[in-house]
Amino acid sequence: MVKRKVGRSLAVVMVAAAALLVGSVTPAQAESVNTFCLAQDYIGRTLRMDGVAYYYTSGSYHVWNEFDFLLQGPTGGESNELIRFYDNGPEVWNWESGDNLSSYVWYGVGANIWVLASHTERVWFKAIFDNFGPDPRCDNSTPTI
Repeated sequence: MVKRKVGRSLAVVMVAAAALLVGSVTPAQAESVNTFCLAQDYIGRTLRMDGVAYYYTSGSYHVWNEFDFLLQGPTGGESNELIRFYDNGPEVWNWESGDNLSSYVWYGVGANIWVLASHTERVWFKAIFDNFGPDPRCDNSTPTI
């Protein structure tokens, strides 16, 4: 009976270790580019948006697979985010949130954008902060890759 329990425990540990290893394999070394912008509301309080774009290289392509952003500051919980992706100049992908974003929450947007690594690429983030009075806005692009 003891032998059987030890055998089962060892098998469970080995399966768990294999699952952990499989879960940590990525198609290539992931990279990211960051940006942020600042705005002020009508009484001078600072609002901030942080944006992060993730990609990896696959052969002669960059594969952009996720865009994350964080809104910070006093907002009404009905803020918006716009994300645009540019490949060699023109916009080739865009996303717009609903009018329902809260502050201090990281949001993630999945994507599957393949572009030639020899092209110039950048991601533009724009935040529209829901606030009493005029809605403050800020935007910024990541560095060009």
